[in-house]
Amino acid sequence: MKKIVEYLRRISNFLERITGYVSMALVATMLAVVMIQVVLRFFRASVPWSEELSRMLLIWIGMLGAGIAAKEGLHVGVDFVVSLLPKTIQRIISILINTVLIAFLVFFAKQGFNSAVAAKRVLATTMPMNMFVPKLALPVGALLMMVYLLNFVVSDVCAMITGKKQEEN
Repeated sequence: MKKIVEYLRRISNFLERITGYVSMALVATMLAVVMIQVVLRFFRASVPWSEELSRMLLIWIGMLGAGIAAKEGLHVGVDFVVSLLPKTIQRIISILINTVLIAFLVFFAKQGFNSAVAAKRVLATTMPMNMFVPKLALPVGALLMMVYLLNFVVSDVCAMITGKKQEEN
């Protein structure tokens, strides 16, 4: 069981690193596009696709950021009452909540992927591309969150079985 926890931790850390680099690249790209548009407006010119591309990049940044937030445990939650309970009960509640979240994310990823596939027939308004890649942000973000939450569930289950606190992710 300890090997599984370690393997999931490594996958989780690797995905977080890659996601962070991709997110930084997307933010830099969005910043460049917006800055070019601002500068061009001073010369009474414009790039018609800048706003649409910025919106698409923002969606990707948001979904990748949601994945990173899930890994760091930064999503909104009220744990005041739970923090007063014994550690074993806290772990059980954590396992239940994360399992429910994973089930929701499976549904969300499936619906997001179906939406992305359907969007292959829809063209972007100002760019010569279909909407598959922009819509693919939803299932990709959901899959990232699932991996990170699965890591938490397995770590908590292992900690309950062994009676020890597992290494922090």
